[in-house]
Amino acid sequence: MKRPRLRRGIGVLSLFVALSLLFAQVAVATDSNRVLIQQFAELGDRSTGTPGIGKAADLIAQSFRDLGIERVGRQRFLLPVIQYQPASLTVKGHRAPIKPLRLNALSPQATPDSGLKGPLYYVGSGQLHNFNGMKVEGSIILMELDSGKNWLNAATLGAKALIYVDRGPTTKWIFEDKHELTSVQFPRFWMPLSQARTLFGSFEAAAGGLVVPDVVLTSRGGWRRVQGENIYALIEGEDAALKEQLLVVEAFYDSTALVPGMSPGADEATSIVALLDLARRLRDHPPGRSVLLMATSGHAQGLAGMREFIWPLAARSKERKNLRRELKARIGRVEEALAALESPVVFEQLDETSAERLRAALAEEIKREVETLNQRLMQLRLERQADDKQNLIRKLADRRFLLRQLGWRGSYQDVTLEERQVLQELIPAAIRGKQAVLVDAREQLKCLKSTRTLRRLVSDYGLTVFISLHLSSHGDGVGGFNYGWLYDLKSQVNRTSTYSTIDRILNRCSRQVEEQLGLRHFFRDTLRPSPLRPWQSYLPDHPAL
Repeated sequence: MKRPRLRRGIGVLSLFVALSLLFAQVAVATDSNRVLIQQFAELGDRSTGTPGIGKAADLIAQSFRDLGIERVGRQRFLLPVIQYQPASLTVKGHRAPIKPLRLNALSPQATPDSGLKGPLYYVGSGQLHNFNGMKVEGSIILMELDSGKNWLNAATLGAKALIYVDRGPTTKWIFEDKHELTSVQFPRFWMPLSQARTLFGSFEAAAGGLVVPDVVLTSRGGWRRVQGENIYALIEGEDAALKEQLLVVEAFYDSTALVPGMSPGADEATSIVALLDLARRLRDHPPGRSVLLMATSGHAQGLAGMREFIWPLAARSKERKNLRRELKARIGRVEEALAALESPVVFEQLDETSAERLRAALAEEIKREVETLNQRLMQLRLERQADDKQNLIRKLADRRFLLRQLGWRGSYQDVTLEERQVLQELIPAAIRGKQAVLVDAREQLKCLKSTRTLRRLVSDYGLTVFISLHLSSHGDGVGGFNYGWLYDLKSQVNRTSTYSTIDRILNRCSRQVEEQLGLRHFFRDTLRPSPLRPWQSYLPDHPAL
């Protein structure tokens, strides 16, 4: 199968960018697109891994089909996200729901199973002087959301957790200012002012800042692997001389949820609605060149959907085949191990082959158990009262030695009664582990299959142009950009000459469009480097382009 060819197409690129941006910004103002934006918003939280994003994917795929596009497909991929169960705050015996915040890139905002207990203090905006006279260590802090990075003061002074009070209206800048990249364990939560009033009354006037002498915070969450989907539609070109050239237009359809469950993402739906509007226009005015419309998810996870789309285009056939072969081999090994583990084990009757299969099936579980015992023993030996736990330490050390001996064995045909008992104890956990590996490998293989389908679809075309729509209802103009904040591009590569040519054509096209539609200063000159206004100044939110 041949690799997609990358061709130059300055005229195609400039014209298509101008038309795409025009369609996107003008089309979202129509009544039909307002209705579609509302439909996306009513799906609720569309962050990756939620029910809302699954409904959005179905809506996009059905919209493509309703337009009569026949070649519609889904590319599936796997990615990790943090997910939460319902969290709660218990005040005077009354349990109220509360929202954890996604403000830490690594650590979930989770508590121990028993929760975090302590007095609740209100500290206003969290300046250091606001903590004067309070017993902060071991407490829960109530702080204004508009407080910058002052949560660090609470964490440094020994507080267990923090609840932000949101007086609204709130912009995403206030949340992003509090984002933390380290794995610090300091759970933070969000509460609207109305709920704070219901629970605490006039908390600002609490004597000494003590709102409630005892509260309990409970939150469970962790990293989960979920499935993402890219939805694509191929519109075949009608010009026999040009139809093998492929133009790709991409837009993301997920939303960013800083507060889990509260991300309707109406603004973030503008790009995908523009893509669907473009699909309608291309149906009504068939293009000469072929066009692939790509709706991606995982935007908030480092453009995961975009990267998954690029991978099959860039990866060599050998790399993809090796991955598929390795996954199939892994599935075969795990199925064989499960067969050995799930069969009734009678050690006296094990032949050499069965004994070897059982040994191989239990090898990973033995290593995991030994590592768990290592950590437990180290913890016990570091504790101050380790002398009182010598019997436990000896017992765990003996079990670790026995497991190591089993790991070194070449066969399980001649095991002692004690060794048989230990092996029988390990089998249920080993089965669960192998079943998890089997599910993982099958899911990866299924995703790889969908990627192969997409690859075959585009392999007969020459990839000429790639355009991403990143639109917002808060903007006051349209511009084209060839830089972003996701990756640092090589500074030694000179892109000025190519994009200067595109810039001249875009300026000429945009002036004509503005005259026809009666617009004024709607299109911005953003591609050509300017000492008066750099491109970064047009994008204050630093989007991951």
